[in-house]
Amino acid sequence: SRDEEEEIESLLDEREDLQHDLESLDETTYGFAITSLVRDSVWVVAGQTEATCIRMGRLATSFILIFMTSALQLYVLYQVARLLCGHAVEEMRATYVAYEEHMYPDHTEVTAKGYVRGIVGHIEFDLWETMDEQLREDICNIPLAHPWFLSTILLIWTLTCLKDVRRVLNQAVKILYVTPTVNSLVDLDSWDEHKVEIVGLTWHLKAAIFGIMTVRGLTIWGLLWLGCRWLTATVGLDEMFLNGLALEFVLVLQELLYAVLVPHRHQIATMNTLILPLSHPGKEKIH
Repeated sequence: SRDEEEEIESLLDEREDLQHDLESLDETTYGFAITSLVRDSVWVVAGQTEATCIRMGRLATSFILIFMTSALQLYVLYQVARLLCGHAVEEMRATYVAYEEHMYPDHTEVTAKGYVRGIVGHIEFDLWETMDEQLREDICNIPLAHPWFLSTILLIWTLTCLKDVRRVLNQAVKILYVTPTVNSLVDLDSWDEHKVEIVGLTWHLKAAIFGIMTVRGLTIWGLLWLGCRWLTATVGLDEMFLNGLALEFVLVLQELLYAVLVPHRHQIATMNTLILPLSHPGKEKIH
């Protein structure tokens, strides 16, 4: 009927409108840094003397938080690689070498990388019963002995990291590509102190934002690689599961520091700083 067709058209129009809604930045230290960079740069460069020191201080604070977030994440990454991951890899290799030497008596060879491996066809299964009980338990708890469980844990960890990677890429495209590049900062008359719609950025601001997002992205990829290596090398299925949970807290540091250290007023400013969506109706560029 005519009424049903009009209702369907109305719903389609509403869906189309939703696709064009402006989107807020992430509520993380990185989102706060971008907010401060855009908002305060506009006011400072425009020569507004009101509360200039406060704005410069907020701008400096946001970059200190970025440095703190990155430093903490990189420090944890380094210590995990140095103290935990390397030790776990060596422990698993030593355990497997002991297994090979026991199960292939007098029939082992050294690989090009210096690891002892049994010669195919010379394994003696009866020796399993005479193996040291602790060694036998360790062999049974090596993650690679349970490929489906290990694959599931690695898949979950990979998806956890890719969730953040997707957020970074989405915002990078919206800010660096979708948002028009302008010759000068947006005129202050079009800005509201409480709600800002970013409809244009200079290439200087885009370069700074690109640097912020690059640091964030590289940190996530480093966590993904190191986490997979550590989980695979962990001896003990219970330890592997707990290590997977422990790794996630490194990812949420950006949200934790934001929630604890960023004042509520600045959190509101971050939520009210809006960027263009991936698909939006054409807007006149500001020059």
